[in-house]
Amino acid sequence: MARSLSSAPASITTPPSKAATAEKPVAPGPEDCCMGGCKVCVWDLYGEEVDKYNRAAAEAGVAGMDADSIDPSVRAFRDLERKLANKDQ
Repeated sequence: MARSLSSAPASITTPPSKAATAEKPVAPGPEDCCMGGCKVCVWDLYGEEVDKYNRAAAEAGVAGMDADSIDPSVRAFRDLERKLANKDQ
């Protein structure tokens, strides 16, 4: 006997939210950053991915990620490099 669409579970008929389908960004490992002051550091890219994920989560009405989940020593190094780069400009 065929089932009608009206009796299908809501999870089948309702598309998942953007945040539910988006993967949480994975923080770079210590081996991923050369600590060489790259113009675009892997930590900058990670921060952008966290921001993008958090925007999708906010649109979907779900909790996002902590944007300050970066190791404090890496954050201090990244901030110093940014200041030095801005000083040179």
